[in-house]
Amino acid sequence: MFVSVIMPIYNGEAFLREAIESVLAQTHRDFELVAVDDGSTDASPAILAEFAAADRRVRVITQRNGGGARARNRALQEARAEWVINLDCDDVFLPNRIERQLAFLAACPEVKVFACRAFYINRTGRIFGQTKCEPFTTRREFERYYEAGLPLGINHSAVAMHRPTILAVGGYRPEFAGAEDLDLWNRVTERGHLVLQQDEALFKYRIHSTSVMASRTRQSWEAGDWAIACMRARRAGRPEPTREEFQRQLRARSWWQRLQRERHMIARVHYRLAGLDIAHGRWPQGAARLAFAGCAWPRYVAKRFASQLYRPPLAWWRGGGGQADESRPRAAGAAASGQIDTTLSARP
Repeated sequence: MFVSVIMPIYNGEAFLREAIESVLAQTHRDFELVAVDDGSTDASPAILAEFAAADRRVRVITQRNGGGARARNRALQEARAEWVINLDCDDVFLPNRIERQLAFLAACPEVKVFACRAFYINRTGRIFGQTKCEPFTTRREFERYYEAGLPLGINHSAVAMHRPTILAVGGYRPEFAGAEDLDLWNRVTERGHLVLQQDEALFKYRIHSTSVMASRTRQSWEAGDWAIACMRARRAGRPEPTREEFQRQLRARSWWQRLQRERHMIARVHYRLAGLDIAHGRWPQGAARLAFAGCAWPRYVAKRFASQLYRPPLAWWRGGGGQADESRPRAAGAAASGQIDTTLSARP
């Protein structure tokens, strides 16, 4: 089966070469890589040109900088395959990712969007944990989740999606920058399409300072809250609130409600930043951030931390190097005991 891997790039030279090489090394060979250079000003265009000249499966599209959502929409429009697989330019495919995602699709042909799990890696590529498995791994679990009114949040780089379905719902909406994926997945489910979690870790999700800046993390959470408000309005048969209307609704809350929201926001941001610090061996700073997050919202931090402590340990370690054994097709367990889950998934 022919598939399209789509990858937006903006100033991604630090990790771009490794990301592309991981796609070209796939066990499944029938694919194209649609790389959209979103106005990069670093060496990314030269790296892309080098790979495109060496391998005809690499297609490079260049546009003026317009943000990730617009770059992804362009990639969707340019892709030739019915199914597309996402990749960010700082992440890395395991060699069998496409093969295993196509196997999942063959076993569940009614699905329209599904996401695998990932190993967390730091800037140098050291593995320090795994993403969790979301609860909707079967249609019944998905329907239960949807009927409970819960927003569907899955790791964007982990997704394989049916391109005609995504285009039919309008693709990514740039106004939800930072949470455009959360907005999209929930609009897909509201059209009656099945979205599932694939319980296999099939790529490496890189956590580094550029991807986890406090300002960007906060922006993503705020955009996610707006996307969830829009989701709830749609499901109740009401018009979506504009960003300005949503912000007015927040300002109209009592001072106590606003204080609680700010407290929760601070906890979520610093919990995520603690994960970054620990991933890069900055233990004192990470512990301080974790303690600060715990003071701001104890229940949130205790719940997230406990979910790490009581997960089975990683089964894919090689002695000494901390690298995953990529020869095995399935991941065993979730994040390593005691490690920080830095997943950015918006929740109410």
